[in-house]
Amino acid sequence: DPAGGHTYIAMELVDGPNLSEVMENVSRLSPADAARLLEPIAAALDYSCRQGVIHRDVKPSNVLLRRVHQDTPNAVRVAALDVPVLPLLSDFGIARALDAPELTSAGRTIGTPTYMSPEQCADSHEIDGRSDLYSLGAVFYRCVVGRPPFGGTTTQILHAHVYEPLTIPDPVLAELPPVAVQLLQRSLAKDPNLRYPDGAAMAADLHRLTASGPPPAANPAQN
Repeated sequence: DPAGGHTYIAMELVDGPNLSEVMENVSRLSPADAARLLEPIAAALDYSCRQGVIHRDVKPSNVLLRRVHQDTPNAVRVAALDVPVLPLLSDFGIARALDAPELTSAGRTIGTPTYMSPEQCADSHEIDGRSDLYSLGAVFYRCVVGRPPFGGTTTQILHAHVYEPLTIPDPVLAELPPVAVQLLQRSLAKDPNLRYPDGAAMAADLHRLTASGPPPAANPAQN
């Protein structure tokens, strides 16, 4: 707002749920369905990073699922939804708000602890696009395991992201395709240098994973 000096973001109205709402109704998604929903988000993160923008708050509630007609290009069908959707990454407010000095003062945690990267948890100032890919890996973990990677109090979660090894429950591990296990291990690596180098590389593995299960049958009656 040039006149009043206020910063704001104008967003289109998206008709559909967010991923957090979907996950409240189902305990887990199949790895293939989770990959179908998150591949476009990895591609979006790749694009935003190449524009010099780090999201810093990738989480299920910021993945919007717009309801679309079955003939819409790039429409995604998953078993948990009765209509096709287009996954959209929303809320770049933190990315833009970091230009405000009051949000970068010492002791201020930026992001959502459950899905924050180790470098965010450690309040590092050396954060790049690989931080967002860690968060997306945590979202994928939530989808296929049925809970976030780490739980507890905020302090315990922050500590766990930095210091505790990633574990996958044995019953879930036995069901996961190898590419899904690789995706979790690589995206959730503590060291950014061991993660995917960019969103395009992560999107490629997510795309491989979509072939691990049959797509839900299209319903011609849905609009």
